[in-house]
Amino acid sequence: VELYALREQPEVWLRVSAFLRRAMHRVIELRESAGFLDPYVRVGDVEYSLFRDEGHGLREFVVLLAAVYRKDWSLLIVDEPELHLHPSLARLWLGELERECGRSRRHAIVVSHEPTLINPLSVDDLEAVWQFQQGLPPKPLASYVEDDQRNRVTASLLQNPRLVSQLVFSPRPVLVEGVLDVAALNTSLRRTQPQEVVAQTDLIDCGGNGGVALWFSIATRAGLDFKAVGDLDGLLDSHVQRTLDDFPAITERYRTECFIEPPKTSTVVRP
Repeated sequence: VELYALREQPEVWLRVSAFLRRAMHRVIELRESAGFLDPYVRVGDVEYSLFRDEGHGLREFVVLLAAVYRKDWSLLIVDEPELHLHPSLARLWLGELERECGRSRRHAIVVSHEPTLINPLSVDDLEAVWQFQQGLPPKPLASYVEDDQRNRVTASLLQNPRLVSQLVFSPRPVLVEGVLDVAALNTSLRRTQPQEVVAQTDLIDCGGNGGVALWFSIATRAGLDFKAVGDLDGLLDSHVQRTLDDFPAITERYRTECFIEPPKTSTVVRP
């Protein structure tokens, strides 16, 4: 259906053709064979059939582009656009979809298992990343960010754009302070754990103690299954202290086991 839109909607064909020429240096010509549409791809002096001689990747990419440029939708739903596409092509298409939605004020829902498609660079970008959990209504990740955390979240994402994709896609996400911790713990994992544990564990650079505390609190509110590792001196960080003090189970142990009043982390570490 999308490919026939190339013939029936000339403006779609022109936009697809222009994008492929600009982004991939390929020319697609519309031809027909025995009454059926038979697009040809031309690269320099070489030409071949998109259907018969091209792999799934470019064919899927043309279909996805045609779907974006059609005007007969107000809500476009695409399931796993990354199938048969190199991750860079999938990102290229998603960027074009975002621009088209912004330009036309239309909306799209993309369901994906590809981590590299999720690269938010600000807390506002998290409004477009939705979490689905059984028995709970879907919510954007931004809803788990408190107002006083918004600037810190944006700064953290600019430092590590892959942070959210690692956190939500990994079977075993682990928040750590920095790149040295990632290197050391990866080495330890390879030496001590079976291959299936190593393959499914993502050590996530949070950019310091405060970053670990920030994403610990967000991931906890989101109900994610994760771990966090920090140095003991992280307890001296005010952000870490506030995060720990938000958990009644921790402050209750300060009171009952350490006999600390008021039961706060800052009081525990003061000596």
